[in-house]
Amino acid sequence: MSLESAQQFVIAMREDETFRHQVRAAANHERSTAVIQKNGFAFELHHLVVAMAACMEELEQGCGAERQFGLATRNLAGYCHICPICSYAAKKSNSIFERLMRWHRKWCPAWAAHTKVYGAKSLL
Repeated sequence: MSLESAQQFVIAMREDETFRHQVRAAANHERSTAVIQKNGFAFELHHLVVAMAACMEELEQGCGAERQFGLATRNLAGYCHICPICSYAAKKSNSIFERLMRWHRKWCPAWAAHTKVYGAKSLL
């Protein structure tokens, strides 16, 4: 059960931007643990490490020799994960700013690099 829960947690962190922001916004260990448990995840640390290693292997398989990208593309793709403007827009759902970001992401160079390296992600 613990390994399965850890695997589901890693998938949620990878695919659910809202959940990822909730976990990252937790100020300390106790708060992040509370967010994780509130969402129904229960696992031990070593199970989390195993699940993360499996996720990394999956990502590496998707980035074989035919899909190698330059440093600039990889850096832009990485920035897309932590973009403060997108994070702010996600917090202000249904606002004019959020709608502007939906439009902007369609031609944003960081979002395009993320799509190229990791595949498409949802727009807010």
